[in-house]
Amino acid sequence: MSQSIDAHVRHCLRGDLRQLEFGHAFAHDRALIRQMFRRHLRGDCCFLVVEVAGVPAGQAWVELPLAPGGVGALWAVRVRPDIRGLGLGSLLVRAALGALVSRGAATAELEVEPHNDGAIRFYERLGFRIEPGPPLRQPPGPALRGLLVMRRPLSGPAQEAA
Repeated sequence: MSQSIDAHVRHCLRGDLRQLEFGHAFAHDRALIRQMFRRHLRGDCCFLVVEVAGVPAGQAWVELPLAPGGVGALWAVRVRPDIRGLGLGSLLVRAALGALVSRGAATAELEVEPHNDGAIRFYERLGFRIEPGPPLRQPPGPALRGLLVMRRPLSGPAQEAA
């Protein structure tokens, strides 16, 4: 991170939804973003936003564990492309992991495209490791084929990485 930026993570608000499309980059996900927001309002998941200068700059959908000691998942971890590299993704993932810990999850899971070396390195720095096999949690939208599953324990040595 080359410069300091004033940012904080908070829960998503209805007024954030259109801005989380980041222009038109994720307009195709509009219905899914709204579905996740409704689930968030019901308490079925946690929809986090990283805010910079009063504007949503990133998001993460946190699939809460089904039972204490279970697996929680991170979906749609996104930061606006024009402000990547400032530590906002790390801030967002750490907040998401904290939400999972507070709900009793023992493991965090996510999926990443196999050719996205930057994302793989990013998650490895945060304690995630590539794991064989299918995900333990299903994505909120259509399942994509060929993704790598990454997991990390939410206690022990990997927790210090976050």
